[in-house]
Amino acid sequence: TAYYWLQKAAANGVSEAARLIGAEISEASVTDPASAAPLYEQASRSGVTNASVTLADWSLAGIVDRGSGTTAFELIHQAAEQGDRRAQLRLAMYYQHGGDLVLPDERQAMYWFERAAEQGSLAAQMTLADHLWRNGDPTAIRWLKALASRGDSETCFRYGSVLLTDGRTREAVSWLRRAADHGHPGAQFAYGLLHATSRDGKVENIPHSYKKAAYWLEKASRQGLAEASYELSRIYALRSFSL
Repeated sequence: TAYYWLQKAAANGVSEAARLIGAEISEASVTDPASAAPLYEQASRSGVTNASVTLADWSLAGIVDRGSGTTAFELIHQAAEQGDRRAQLRLAMYYQHGGDLVLPDERQAMYWFERAAEQGSLAAQMTLADHLWRNGDPTAIRWLKALASRGDSETCFRYGSVLLTDGRTREAVSWLRRAADHGHPGAQFAYGLLHATSRDGKVENIPHSYKKAAYWLEKASRQGLAEASYELSRIYALRSFSL
């Protein structure tokens, strides 16, 4: 209904109506994209990023013919530059995977993933954190911290591991324990090893206990983690371990 009346206003020369259509009216509310396209183009030229993204979607789907006008990729890039996080995420994925629109470019992909992540895009934060983690980049800690509070065991494990490497043991232990409690084998292995540390090198906030170490290592071992099976055998071989 809003679109119906705004379209009438636009037809009567109210320029603000076109801007409102581009900014507020979703694609699903437009029954005739071909007739609506000029209004979205007008809104796009005035800097409405939602209009640019909508036009790009219609163009890529073959719903409207852009002819010699701005291409779908250019519209997405324009919206991304103007700060639209959906467009930034879309652009990052184009650069990541390549295709008909653009050649793969990892540097550009990570640049746009970071732009979208900074604006709160969960998908961008997850992709960026994963990329940095796999490349051993310590800056992963920033994005892992933002994601760990959501409770995902893999993210909690990664965040705890980075904290441990950074020497922030007290914080690391709580995140590793959280992941271990949720069944993450890597976290169970790491948490078990912390309990097995010698008394002289006792880890802060972790009691030295071969019994507790064996408990967590066995959990990880039963999930197929070979390293856990090996470390468990070393504990069983100790004279001081009397189970």
